[in-house]
Amino acid sequence: MGKPEVFTDQALPDPHSTSSMLHMMPYQSRDDIAVITLANPPVNSLSHALRSQIVTAVAAAEADAAVRGIVLVGNDKAFSAGADVTEMGTPRQLAEPILPQVLARLESCTKPVVAAISGVALGGGCEVALSCHARVALEGARIGLPEISLGLIPGSGGTQRLPRLVGVATGLEMVLSGQPRTARQLADSGLFERVVASDLVDAACEVAAQLAAAGSLPRARDRELDAELVCSQVEAARARLNARQRLQPAHAAVLDAVAAAAAGGGGASVDYEIRVPMPRSLRAHVSCLGRGKGALIVLRDLTREQQIERMRSDFVANASHE
Repeated sequence: MGKPEVFTDQALPDPHSTSSMLHMMPYQSRDDIAVITLANPPVNSLSHALRSQIVTAVAAAEADAAVRGIVLVGNDKAFSAGADVTEMGTPRQLAEPILPQVLARLESCTKPVVAAISGVALGGGCEVALSCHARVALEGARIGLPEISLGLIPGSGGTQRLPRLVGVATGLEMVLSGQPRTARQLADSGLFERVVASDLVDAACEVAAQLAAAGSLPRARDRELDAELVCSQVEAARARLNARQRLQPAHAAVLDAVAAAAAGGGGASVDYEIRVPMPRSLRAHVSCLGRGKGALIVLRDLTREQQIERMRSDFVANASHE
């Protein structure tokens, strides 16, 4: 068997090439608002190509003097349903920009970025929306962080940004249950600037224009939380865990992460999820990389940052011995 393909960050196929599904203009202009359409059908999974498209298009819009604000929009089915499972365990999953880098780029944009949400915004897709400066959604859109149903916790700031936007009680319930809620249910939560029945992109463009006129770039990570209130709500939620949930480390990890949202102060804790080691029973998580013999590695007692570096180096080592 021949050696498997090894992609470096530089060697990855260009997501904007004419052969790519994502070949498109960086954005379309509506007056002075750049509308970036996420284009990885059917559900806009956050593949390496789509992550690259977002970063490239935001940079282009930010550099365009004619653009005052930016809108990210998906399709009728999905703003984004989260991670691309077809890329899990491959070099593309770890190729830059990884999701936290995409979110940091959105937050740091010098022009307001508004998420226009229809269909679903789940997992990483929800975290993309949380990282925008504002959100507008159709009434029936569904938003959630379902990672706990897989025995995991959100990995790109979901436990840090969501409680700052919707309040700790609602944020905890959403993350601990893993169940999505409709925008209609969350209309008064503080998550959205507007919840609309139709004309989603028009409404999002209006919000972007208003933020630009006000010179406002609100970021979820900058919202302060009452540490004493957070701790009391976290401990109350911990006490409500049933016997089965107490045996599942992801539940305790979620509660610890939300507690860190207050303990960190301001934006200091937003990267908590990638800095801390995984819970003990999740440290033996096995990731499949490459193809053939020796493609399995075990990541123990590593932070996610260390895992990413370890996975990259191990993949290259495995490939070279095929």
